[in-house]
Amino acid sequence: MSSFVFKAKGRVVLFFSEITDRTQAEALKGLSLYLLKKDLPDLEEGAFYTYALIGCSVFSASGNKIGVVLDVANFGAGDLLEITEDASLHSADVSRFWVPFHEAFVHTVDTQKKEVHVADDILALFGPEALSCKLQS
Repeated sequence: MSSFVFKAKGRVVLFFSEITDRTQAEALKGLSLYLLKKDLPDLEEGAFYTYALIGCSVFSASGNKIGVVLDVANFGAGDLLEITEDASLHSADVSRFWVPFHEAFVHTVDTQKKEVHVADDILALFGPEALSCKLQS
């Protein structure tokens, strides 16, 4: 890869010195591209790569473990953390819920410690019990 450019909507355009025209580039359409973590560009303060968030333990602001980040998604209105509850803290039936990746709900992220700290009332707002109450009413 000789260079890259970030485009709108999270798209990235890559340039390869070996690919010299559009026909050659179109022949690669649909192929997967893999990069080593060490080759990724540095991000600005407060931005994170998805791979660095997946697997982080999630704690409330008061220090109670809530679960683990399972995935990060964006359905058009902003990033969401998919959190799976820690089965040993709740029940054998592990549930999942989504939390907006916004400073109002996600207070701190430490990818070195693999920890995410969220608002104390996050389960009441977005947890499985909150969802079932909203669906029943």
